[in-house]
Amino acid sequence: MRNQSTRSVAAALAAVTVMALLAAAGCSSSTPSATPGSQTPTPSAGTLPPAGGGECDDPTGDILADGPDGPTNVATPAGIDLQHASAKVKGDVLAVDFRTAGAIESVTDPAFFVEHGSGANSDASFELRIEPQTAAPARSWGTLLVTFKAGTQQPSTRITAPVTVADRTVHVDIPLKDLPPIVALVWSFGASSGEGQDALSDDCSTVEQAKPTGTTPGTTEPAPTTPPTTSPPIPFGQTQVYPPTGSKVTVYGVQFPPTNPKPVSVPPSDGMAFAVADAQVCAGDKATDVRSGYFQIKTSDNRLYPIWGVPENVTEPGFPSSQPLQPGDCIRGWVSFQIPIGSTVGAIYYAPDTTSRNYLVWKA
Repeated sequence: MRNQSTRSVAAALAAVTVMALLAAAGCSSSTPSATPGSQTPTPSAGTLPPAGGGECDDPTGDILADGPDGPTNVATPAGIDLQHASAKVKGDVLAVDFRTAGAIESVTDPAFFVEHGSGANSDASFELRIEPQTAAPARSWGTLLVTFKAGTQQPSTRITAPVTVADRTVHVDIPLKDLPPIVALVWSFGASSGEGQDALSDDCSTVEQAKPTGTTPGTTEPAPTTPPTTSPPIPFGQTQVYPPTGSKVTVYGVQFPPTNPKPVSVPPSDGMAFAVADAQVCAGDKATDVRSGYFQIKTSDNRLYPIWGVPENVTEPGFPSSQPLQPGDCIRGWVSFQIPIGSTVGAIYYAPDTTSRNYLVWKA
């Protein structure tokens, strides 16, 4: 994940079919208390491009590393420092390309990611993980496909399409028949090396660079569009205003693992463990609806996870799955997630917007 102190978070996420896509370990606040309270058609003028893939550019020298005083920027290993990434439908394949600032094969354990959707609430979401299958120097690369069902990650499957790695580029043509339908307007890309406290990562997304297509009828000028209202990430404990509704949203902290978990009837999936975020939403001058599914968690290795897809709370009081709020009312509770054992929490997102253009971020 790239340095988010200098630019906004790339990964944006949300449900994919009914809704258009959006989206410090052990850190927490005091215990919270509840307060009352297929493809898309050719776009018309001023809309986002059709869901045929996406691409993004990324500056060099912005690899994210965990330093003694917190996350910091580093320029090495340059083989995972993204400069450009794309995933585009071309005929009957999804052509995936990455370009880095340095030689990819010089990295000990490189991995590249493509995220279509967030995995939250949509079986159409999927993720591609492109990485070596055999050790250097005669590496053989492969691609794993991860899909989701009812908000839960499914076992990965191997794509047989050959991966070409040449100096600073990675390329693979993945048959569309081997993928779920491509319906998302926003794509996220990442590269990583290492795990846990040694993890290094970089990412970029189409969200930051999405442009309207077409022209205003009767003119040759680009159609106007409302600029994204995405805000730069801020530390846990600070409040942000969600522009579309005027709601005040605060993520106080994250516990991984939870300090005071309660017994649940369904354990986490194999290799996964529970994490909880202490969150509050207060309605502004107008009534609004809040949902726990508006929150997502991102780990420092550039992986994104939705809320835990089981109707139970890991820690009480739990944030409600859905609740209307009258003007000025607030609701606070723990949002439950499951993330891989040994992960480090990187960020929490609040992303209810169905157009993928409005979201808030708190960074660990």
